[in-house]
Amino acid sequence: MRDTPSKLRVIETAATVVVAIAALGVFAMRYLDRREARAAAVVETYETERDWRLYDVSGSLLTEGNHRATLVEFANFGCPACRASVPVVDSALAESGGELALRFRHLPLRVNPGSRAAALAAICADEQSRFAEFYRGAWLLSDTLEVVDWTAFAAVIGVPDTAGFRTCLSSPVALGRLAADSADGAKLAVRGTPTFLVGDQRVNGLPRDRTDFLEKIRQHLSRYSNP
Repeated sequence: MRDTPSKLRVIETAATVVVAIAALGVFAMRYLDRREARAAAVVETYETERDWRLYDVSGSLLTEGNHRATLVEFANFGCPACRASVPVVDSALAESGGELALRFRHLPLRVNPGSRAAALAAICADEQSRFAEFYRGAWLLSDTLEVVDWTAFAAVIGVPDTAGFRTCLSSPVALGRLAADSADGAKLAVRGTPTFLVGDQRVNGLPRDRTDFLEKIRQHLSRYSNP
């Protein structure tokens, strides 16, 4: 998904405002050093996943429209390695010229405080067609997820019905979507985040070899198309 510099500046400013509203956010920073140390220890491994298409049918879609292939990612917004992978994913999306979409499967983990609330908020933003805005802004809050006022954040990123958003956070729709993502993560035996599916190639962990990862995506684009 390509954003104009001005739009990104607006989202960054909005995220800063939300952090300010969350007055206790400073206390959440105590997790930063520990999280970054875990992220640095992540080493990617590769496997073959023959049933990859089973995991490419739900989740939040980041796309410019007429994509013909998807990159599936199991991740959460409190995961340092997931945040570190964003520039690599952005490069793949930009290079594809709109032919590749990111299918974001929400997999909050207990070691990432606040990630479950963030996942529900992301799903509810997606329900009102604001997942792209949420995705761009939420990474800026990943160290303060426990104290974010998600309804205030929703208003800042342009969610049209904030009352409906607030109701959605505990609704069967949001809880059901999150449960489906978690169930698929368990079925796939995801051992940590991020985990990517590039066609039938499974990448466990932060892609350290950017060139190799992007080449796998190019091969995926050349071999597969969405039904």
